Amino acid sequence: MKAMILTASLGGGHNAVARALAVQLEKMGVTAKVVDVHGNKHPMYKKLVFRSYVTSMNLFSLTPGLCSRVYNSVQQSRVKAKHSAPQSNSRMTAKALKKTITDFNPDFILCTQVNAAQAVSILKEKGVLRCPAAGVVTDYNVQSYWRDTQHLDTITIPSAGLYRELEALGIPESRVLACGIPVHEKFLHGLSQQDARELLGLDPMLPTFFIMGGSMGYGIKAHIKAMLDMPFHFQTIIVCGKNERLYEYLYAMNLGVRFKLFGFSEQVNVLMDAADYVITKPGGLSISEALCKRKPIIFINPIPGMEEHNAEFITKEGAGLYVTKTYTLTDAIADLMNDGALRARLSENAARLSKPHAAEDLCRFMMDAAAQ
Repeated sequence: MKAMILTASLGGGHNAVARALAVQLEKMGVTAKVVDVHGNKHPMYKKLVFRSYVTSMNLFSLTPGLCSRVYNSVQQSRVKAKHSAPQSNSRMTAKALKKTITDFNPDFILCTQVNAAQAVSILKEKGVLRCPAAGVVTDYNVQSYWRDTQHLDTITIPSAGLYRELEALGIPESRVLACGIPVHEKFLHGLSQQDARELLGLDPMLPTFFIMGGSMGYGIKAHIKAMLDMPFHFQTIIVCGKNERLYEYLYAMNLGVRFKLFGFSEQVNVLMDAADYVITKPGGLSISEALCKRKPIIFINPIPGMEEHNAEFITKEGAGLYVTKTYTLTDAIADLMNDGALRARLSENAARLSKPHAAEDLCRFMMDAAAQ
């Protein structure tokens, strides 16, 4: 059996979910091929897409209120403009992917990004593809663009609490699988906290925070400075992602032995094993990984719109604390350090929300669908 996984290099989450699915499929005896929907486009186009993403992150940090309003306006719109820019892009993507998909001839297709899902929906509508295809929602809210995937067989979501959002987009519950966001199998098992701290050269006794800002280390500089001035005795693991300038800036600060600095890391699972608490930008995959490790989460620097909704959903479910202008990171840290009942409650709710076997469950579901 063969499977094609379509992703897009926008941030790190979509690609990481695709890799997690590929690892799981290979483990189950399925030949898996991961394809970046931008991979067969001109290098200048890919560079433009990446630069646009980085520029968007900078814009979001400068005008978060405006960006939130724009996002929410798009979410609330149910008007399907036939020649809108996103749909035109999906038609271009479908045309570019047609030969790649038909040449590989997969038994089923998984899409970890909405533009890829829209493109496959177009190809299925035209009769080019007949195999089962699923779109994987990688956030704890549903972008309105998913309304244009009506020809996919299945849409997967991280929680049954999102059924209503899909229903509002015209997607019936019969096409929805609430299996969770697939995470890499290494997050299902781990080291003991003591062993992880010994491996990383950390104090085995100190309360430990793990802070990251997504694959680009988005927006954590000011929070590190605030943590330096706190009176509590704790240690902090910092991951800067692919942001080399941030790493160099923090390295030059000589943060001291209580701060362990990393650039981009493939060992986030080990870093989480060592930590008591996770401080993160609320990307869907980062949240799912932390939930698998049953760690209380503090949310910082959400991308306006989508990630704000992620933070709100998890906070409402009692598994995280959401930093705002009036509730600062230092407030959240103080609450966790001083309130054992709060720590226990957040961990219990993280365990309740966690779906550690999402990758296996989804892969088995698609294999069964392809075998029918």
